[in-house]
Amino acid sequence: MTLVVAAALTGCGGGARTGKASVTVQVGRTHCGQGWSRSHAGTETLLVQNADRAAVDVAVVSGGEIFAELEDVGPGTTRPLHVSLKAGTYAVACRPADASSVMG
Repeated sequence: MTLVVAAALTGCGGGARTGKASVTVQVGRTHCGQGWSRSHAGTETLLVQNADRAAVDVAVVSGGEIFAELEDVGPGTTRPLHVSLKAGTYAVACRPADASSVMG
């Protein structure tokens, strides 16, 4: 799977969150990662919402490493993506099934 980094995110340096965070992240052929503007150290759940007409592969990446991924998020669906992050810089990467990789 070829992925293009779409939205860079910087983790907080103030320590890990104690509870689980949940945020809706929109993906599609023309956008990727909308809704997740800042990552936090700790466990997060991204509610990946595909508002497009084609399936999309989605991953949380940093420095060429994949921390979490979902394959084939179907059109019009929302799926949870659970990720445990350390303080740092992360990005959401997307690859729609019927189009080239997209940058947000």
